[in-house]
Amino acid sequence: MALEKQNQTIDLQWCRSYLSDKIFKLRPEDYQKEHPIWPGMVGIEIEMMPLDESLLSSTGAMIPLLGDGSLQSNLKNMLPENRLWQPQGTESVYSSIKLEDEDQLTFEPGGQLEYSSKPYPCLDDACKRTAYLQKTLNSHFSKQGVRFLQMGSHPWQSAEDIGLQMTKPRYQAMNKYFTRIGPFGKRMMRETCTIQVNLDFGGSEEKMAKRFLVANLMAPVLTAMFAHSPVSEGRPNGFKSVRAHIWQNLDRGRTGFPKLSNILEAMDQKSCVDSYLDMVLDANVVFVEGQDFAVPESDTSFRSWVKDGIDGVYPSEDDFVTHLSLHFPEVRARGFMEIRSIDSQAPAWQLAPACLLTGVLYNDDSLEQAFDLLVGQIGNIEELWAASTKGLENLVLHDFAAKIMYLALQGFSKLPSCYEGKGRRRVLERFNEHFTSKGRCPADDILDALEASGEDQLSAEVLFKVQDKWLKLVS
Repeated sequence: MALEKQNQTIDLQWCRSYLSDKIFKLRPEDYQKEHPIWPGMVGIEIEMMPLDESLLSSTGAMIPLLGDGSLQSNLKNMLPENRLWQPQGTESVYSSIKLEDEDQLTFEPGGQLEYSSKPYPCLDDACKRTAYLQKTLNSHFSKQGVRFLQMGSHPWQSAEDIGLQMTKPRYQAMNKYFTRIGPFGKRMMRETCTIQVNLDFGGSEEKMAKRFLVANLMAPVLTAMFAHSPVSEGRPNGFKSVRAHIWQNLDRGRTGFPKLSNILEAMDQKSCVDSYLDMVLDANVVFVEGQDFAVPESDTSFRSWVKDGIDGVYPSEDDFVTHLSLHFPEVRARGFMEIRSIDSQAPAWQLAPACLLTGVLYNDDSLEQAFDLLVGQIGNIEELWAASTKGLENLVLHDFAAKIMYLALQGFSKLPSCYEGKGRRRVLERFNEHFTSKGRCPADDILDALEASGEDQLSAEVLFKVQDKWLKLVS
């Protein structure tokens, strides 16, 4: 089947073949040849909120995406000193910026800036590249009175305050669709930020199934451990991760988990593809690009669109690719695993999730033990997922977090030396000592600092003092 040929009308079998050939792929052959004993590639994505420091004492407002003094105007001013950066889009509105090492900067609908690394042969390469890029950005933006904040959600501004900063047709259609089905879509698009860790599926079908299963089963644990969004509009919001609460209530047809029990029964690529495909096909169509991004007036699954059409229009190959990009499970398959369960972390802790995940998923002993530990929770995963929004308050999640952290530390110490680099394991150890071993998460420190301040609203001064304290713990 010629999957390269685009814009042809498709059927369900084509959709399945696309997932099998393009989305659930084994570890790249060139990696296996160059690094035969290494466990897999690593990519990191970090979403950040650019804040106007002159307004931090009042509104905590983000700088605008476009216009004078905006995010994009500042990035444009950086181009002469970074001549290998390649802006995409028009001169007035960038859609993204390709960087000199094949990484990229992109823009979220609320004006959040996202750095996405390419897949690197080992963790330390990805960490060094991330640190270099952030240093470059901070050096320029600090002189312009802009500070990047890494939290799971905006602690001061609401979705209405922020507005829809990216107004390209895709985002306008998403805004219309999510507004039709509930209140959480605007908040997801404008307020939330994550750290995503991208890992490959391994070199065999059984390894693929096991990594994919364990990554999904770890999702509630990861959300709880790294919960870092307890404040909205300046006040406690009742959650440790309100980001997770927003995503969980966004659109249950496109968030959460595929049917993991079917994968467990077969433990092969086919079961991964079939379970994921069922979830994708049952998710609603957000817009029909061929009809000027029209949003269906009622819920219409992609499966129904393939069979029955929408107003006489049937989906093309490009439409299916777009539909996949609008699919937001906790572990999204993209030719690799995009693990999406983690609030954006403060700079002190931003590498801890990647260390933990490679320690568990890339060490065979830790992977096997994590599989044995978590596989019995397949039937309870929705319940644990809901509980994860309160951090480690749930005793089951607290217990799993302690055990997963132990496996991560053990597994990470056995990975090739290029994973450790310069003190990577130390960050994970400090995170465990300060948070996980005590049943705490980053949100707890923020709430404690707010209470100690005696104020009813979180100030920038209090928040950044907490972040400075964290930096000292890992220095």
